[in-house]
Amino acid sequence: MDKLQIRGKKLIFYCVGCLSLVADVFAVHDKFIAETSIFTNYLTQSVVFYMLGLFTVIYVFLIYKNCKNADQEYLELEGIRIDAYNIYRLKVERTIFGFKYGDIQKDITIKGNDVYYSNIYKGVFVGNKSVEGLPVVNISDNSSILKDSNFKAYDILNDPNKLKSITPIMQGSEGLKKNLIIPTLNKRLVKGEKFGFDISYNKYNCINFGKDYIVILHNTNVKSKVNDFKIKISFIGIKPKWIRVYNIINNKKALDKELGLDRVFEGIEKTYQYIDDIGKIKVNEFCRVYIFDREV
Repeated sequence: MDKLQIRGKKLIFYCVGCLSLVADVFAVHDKFIAETSIFTNYLTQSVVFYMLGLFTVIYVFLIYKNCKNADQEYLELEGIRIDAYNIYRLKVERTIFGFKYGDIQKDITIKGNDVYYSNIYKGVFVGNKSVEGLPVVNISDNSSILKDSNFKAYDILNDPNKLKSITPIMQGSEGLKKNLIIPTLNKRLVKGEKFGFDISYNKYNCINFGKDYIVILHNTNVKSKVNDFKIKISFIGIKPKWIRVYNIINNKKALDKELGLDRVFEGIEKTYQYIDDIGKIKVNEFCRVYIFDREV
């Protein structure tokens, strides 16, 4: 469901609730006028209008806050509008508990309007309660990801040759978003146990020619460093004029660098590879936006 539709429904809910509250208050007020004395009527009227004013202020505040948050769901970089909904939700949706990452590698391949993702996560589970596997919460619309995107996951610690694909588990109540759990092959993860996963999926018709972007998010409640964080971005067929990297820190943008071409692979179509070797990071919330320009 589109976020604009969701916000519209929230505003309608607030308005209907406010009107319903007003109607209920006046109904009670009329009943008291009919059944009580003049002094009691005056006292009741004062209390009723005081409560009505208080609840009206609360509803107006909720509407204002909702609209303000809606405006913050976007930021502008290089003259294009970035959908920053997940960026601004980082501190709210901190649901990957107990995973201490050592190495993270993200391979992103862009061909035409399609994007192919391959993510490798290695580390140690440090949570107090055992879990079935690694939760993946930065993938929106998980049901669509599983159905339409050639989703694959492997437990590379117990299956280094990737012979057996893992069937993910959907967890959470009915709603717009659920957690996608990648279970281990052998048993539940317990405290002190190492983990390693290779997760790949595709997104079709999501990238435009010309100027566009991709967003890389990393979020965990464990405040520890990642030893090696590497991002590879490959373009098949069309070499971008440039790739600029922005850090998003405390909802503020900061230009970090411009990536240079690392390698060119020959084939039916040339593949142009760029590497962002970030190395160690010590933050538990991490976001980078890669903006590029591909001329057809």
